[in-house]
Parts: sequence; C-alpha cells; structure tokens
Amino acid sequence: MTELKSKELDVGSERKEYKLRWNAANKIHRNSNVLIEKLQGTIEEIRAEADVAENVTIDTSELEEDVRQASEADEKLTEQESQTKNLMEPLRPQINEVKQKLEEITSRNNKVLADMGTCGNQLE
Repeated sequence: MTELKSKELDVGSERKEYKLRWNAANKIHRNSNVLIEKLQGTIEEIRAEADVAENVTIDTSELEEDVRQASEADEKLTEQESQTKNLMEPLRPQINEVKQKLEEITSRNNKVLADMGTCGNQLE
C-alpha cells in the first residue's frame, strides 16, 4: 500500500506540475493572441491610411497661378532694373562730378564753421 501511496503522491505532484505548465502556456497563448489582434488592427489602419493617401489629390492650380504671377512680376522688375541701369550709365560721370563738388563744398563749409566757432570763442 505504501508503494501505491507513493505512486499516487508522485502522480499527484506530476499532475500539479503539468497543470502549472499548462496554465503558464495558456497565459502565454492568450497574451500572444491579444498581441496578434492588436498588430492586425494596426496593419488594417496602416492599409486604410495608405488607401486614403493614394486617393488624395491636391489641387495646386491656385498655387501655380501665384507662382506664375510672381514669376511675371520678377521678370518685369528685372527688366526695369536693367533699363534703369542703362539710363543711369551715361549720367554716371555727371553724378560723380556733382558728388565731388558736394564734398568740396561740405569741406569748405565745415572749415568756415570751425573758423566761426574759433572767432566766437575769441570774442567772448
């Protein structure tokens, strides 16, 4: 009877060990299924977003019109700048001459002011 009792205890402990393993494996299986379901949901969302992205067309006609107008304005201003430079080129020697006279007059005026200041100081 002790031998049967011993075998019964061994079988009972084996059963308990297998039950623990079974429960652990079931828990891992359930967690894996939950993770698989989450990942499948994520994959479906990504596919839906990709489908939506493929069907989206952006209307750029207004922007193209703005770019065209800006380009025309740029060309017009560049042309006006070129024309203005061409008109100013023959006047450059006269402008330089006037600048030189202005510098001379400014220098003389500064000297006169300095002399007047000196005279004013001497009078006081």
